[in-house]
Amino acid sequence: MYGILAVNKALLHEMICLQYASLFSMRYHAQSSAVPAAEVWSELARAIDDSSMTRLNINRAQLWQCTKRAFCRTSYSPTHRMDVRFIDDIGVSEGAIDQGGPHHEFLTLLCDHICHKSQLFCGENNSRHLTMFQDG
Repeated sequence: MYGILAVNKALLHEMICLQYASLFSMRYHAQSSAVPAAEVWSELARAIDDSSMTRLNINRAQLWQCTKRAFCRTSYSPTHRMDVRFIDDIGVSEGAIDQGGPHHEFLTLLCDHICHKSQLFCGENNSRHLTMFQDG
């Protein structure tokens, strides 16, 4: 029963995130079809609480699974600053202190996975569309 509750909670979280992203997208599209990227980044940056931090332990070989697990934790908040540590297959940290490098690498790898390796988007590279495939 707990497994079903965890799956339902994860699915509910994904649905809420998709709805929020959709509303956010529609809001900007309704205002203008050409919102400068700097404006979007500025609004997102204002939402970050520098006094709170979420630690992410990421295995590069299992990037998507580690990311989903971290984002589904009750302690995760998208408004907290992220502290990224890369770990090996047995959970040992690489030892790098996140002063921007691991964080940047994580986001780069995650974007690459979402755009090119997952099933979240379909279509040609220059015209991809969001699918509803929940496992990514």
